[in-house]
Amino acid sequence: MKTLLFSLLMLIACTAQAQQAPLDLPANYQFKTIEDYQVYRQDAYNAMQWMIEQPLSTSDKEWELASAFIMQYVQGSPDVSIMLKDIYLEGILKDKDPLISKNLIIPYISAMAMTQLKFPKADAIMVQNNGFQVMLRAYESIRKNHKNKFMEKIRRLNRKGDLYLWLKEHEQA
Repeated sequence: MKTLLFSLLMLIACTAQAQQAPLDLPANYQFKTIEDYQVYRQDAYNAMQWMIEQPLSTSDKEWELASAFIMQYVQGSPDVSIMLKDIYLEGILKDKDPLISKNLIIPYISAMAMTQLKFPKADAIMVQNNGFQVMLRAYESIRKNHKNKFMEKIRRLNRKGDLYLWLKEHEQA
């Protein structure tokens, strides 16, 4: 368990320190068969990592392309199974600020999917925690001018060391 937690923390740290690389998506990709998901697995992982590394700003063409590719991959991949619970997202999706309601969600989903791809036996709490850690890091970059009540709650829980317990409580519900 400690090894998995350490590996997840290293994944977050390495992703945070990586230099921004240009987006490199495959041309004419299609997700029709299970084999397609295997063919594009590394491309999807790279796109997710690229997404996590991007500073939050208004969407641009590359961000939209990466977002579409990631969502298509995540929705059909046999290696990714993400539970998006209302308790985790309601306070974000209802925010009128697109930096909150739109741009925080894809890095969150990307981090969870990356965790499942890299650590197939990771439990739901670890997967969610990794997603929240990435989302919190992105939120911190815009927090000064873009506050969100739910993210402030998550931020307080994380700073007190209670986020994992909060996730555990909601994953078991």
